[in-house]
Amino acid sequence: MDRDESTGKWQCPVLNKSFTDRTKIVAIRNNTHDNNEAYVYSYEAYNELNVKPKNYVDLTTGKKFTKKDVLVLQDPDDEERAR
Repeated sequence: MDRDESTGKWQCPVLNKSFTDRTKIVAIRNNTHDNNEAYVYSYEAYNELNVKPKNYVDLTTGKKFTKKDVLVLQDPDDEERAR
């Protein structure tokens, strides 16, 4: 996750689009024996660059991941999650 220097808002590091309360946001866990990190992206970037081409390689680190490593942090269209 990056911060837009001109606006100060958090944004997707791949698409450089600011996150809003209407943005679906995912995190991809990078779990290794000595590292427990996650990289945050817009769902749009994840879907277009990972899911559709079936290319499960992290967009920042280049490390392979599985669907189990993907966490939805914000989904404005999911009523259960919005509560």
